[in-house]
Amino acid sequence: MRKHISFDTPDAKAFLKAFRSLTDRHEAWHVWNDFITLEACSIAMNCERVDKARADQRMKWASASAERYDDRELDRIAELAEITAGALQKNPGQDFLGQLYMSLDFGDTWRGQFFTPWNIAYMMAMMTVGQEEDIIAQRGFASVLDLCCGAGCMLLASSAAYHAQFKERNYREDLLFVGQDLDRVVALMCYIQLSVLGCAGYVAIGNSITNPIGGTDLFPTIGGSGELWYTPMWYSPVWELRRLKEITRLAATQAQRETAGEN
Repeated sequence: MRKHISFDTPDAKAFLKAFRSLTDRHEAWHVWNDFITLEACSIAMNCERVDKARADQRMKWASASAERYDDRELDRIAELAEITAGALQKNPGQDFLGQLYMSLDFGDTWRGQFFTPWNIAYMMAMMTVGQEEDIIAQRGFASVLDLCCGAGCMLLASSAAYHAQFKERNYREDLLFVGQDLDRVVALMCYIQLSVLGCAGYVAIGNSITNPIGGTDLFPTIGGSGELWYTPMWYSPVWELRRLKEITRLAATQAQRETAGEN
């Protein structure tokens, strides 16, 4: 029998109180799944309007989740989103949703969902952050990748460690955060937390071995039934300009190859 994982900060207590008020009429796992879906879709629909097909799909998922609840219950789900955002903004040094997930015993042992504790993730990030300085100096940014991201603990720890070591720098502009997980719910948890903390990047849903992220870090692709969820900061002017420069660079490289081929 697994030991219960306690998480009893004031924000966690407030979250769990609102969450449990929804479990009188609904199963706890369904409430969690719907909350995560609604919050992720809400974030995405506010920044992905340039892609109508993707926005329409997000709307369908959100509507399917919302229709299971009455107005009072939807207010409670909105409260969960507010508590989550407030908790992360007050204390970015935590995996808020991941800790809640494990404290509620939602971890799936069959899939190996034993999320990395924050202190271990932060220690690892502090040991490795800064190695990308040369890349940032040359390219303007570096990518941080986790192909089994869970709720995003390692990615969040990287942003916190970068801020701690380079207070004069901005991880929102210097680092591109990329996560992938085959579990849709936990991948969306990662997406929500990265979005709340203003991290630029994206989260892919799919098996990183059989269906890995393709393309380039600024122009990712994923095949099959995989999904890509872009954070709001991904659409900021800084990152839009970088993608424009990358297009220009690729076009110039292609032109040089064609010229060399003609000669």
